[in-house]
Amino acid sequence: MSSGATARRGLFVFLLVAALISLATATVQAACAPHANGTAMWNAIESHCFDHRDANSPADCVVADEKIVIARDSYKPKAFLVVARDDIAGIETESIRDNGAPNFWLAGWNNRKLVGEDWTVGLAINSECRRSQDRLHIHLDRLCPDVADELGKLNAGVRQYSGAALKPYHIAPIKVNELARANIFAMVKALTGSIPVADQSIALVAAKDDPGMAYVLYGSQGEGSGHAEDLFSYGGKCGG
Repeated sequence: MSSGATARRGLFVFLLVAALISLATATVQAACAPHANGTAMWNAIESHCFDHRDANSPADCVVADEKIVIARDSYKPKAFLVVARDDIAGIETESIRDNGAPNFWLAGWNNRKLVGEDWTVGLAINSECRRSQDRLHIHLDRLCPDVADELGKLNAGVRQYSGAALKPYHIAPIKVNELARANIFAMVKALTGSIPVADQSIALVAAKDDPGMAYVLYGSQGEGSGHAEDLFSYGGKCGG
């Protein structure tokens, strides 16, 4: 084969690979495009909690600080949402892993009593492609009974668990007194290595028999499929 033919063949292979990469990237971007009506949640919270707050129902909105509001979920009235007041899209946003970023998980943890007093109340965020709203929000809800049963069997030393109710999640224990200075978004990114952080789903739950311990659940069944909301009662899949 002549040097010219070899060069043309090399160029063809290069262009083919580049085209395939471009197509794959475009497919992922299309799958994770902004969601239809993706600002509806925030528009409702902004109106109800700030513009026209009803003094007769203060429990519907808890303004944690200038960066975080906790509001009742209008679709799941027994659950709440921990929401960014700044225009932050979701789990894929790099700034939420920075030092000094708002501690959304701690705000939710400290307000678990809005949903219940026992250990089965926890928090969850969905992956970029599996959420319906393009404003960072963490679900504050009660665990599904089968999930609570599985978690109740764990001990503080566990690092990974593959029980049916918890697949495909891995587990990292964390001390409750570390939540104030921990960045759980950054923690999960460090733990998952090459898996895109946008595909992850994260939950924070209490240890049943140790009030000083909690568990960070993190995982993804594949690109864009993380949906930790389903571990909780109003996620829609309890017992499914």
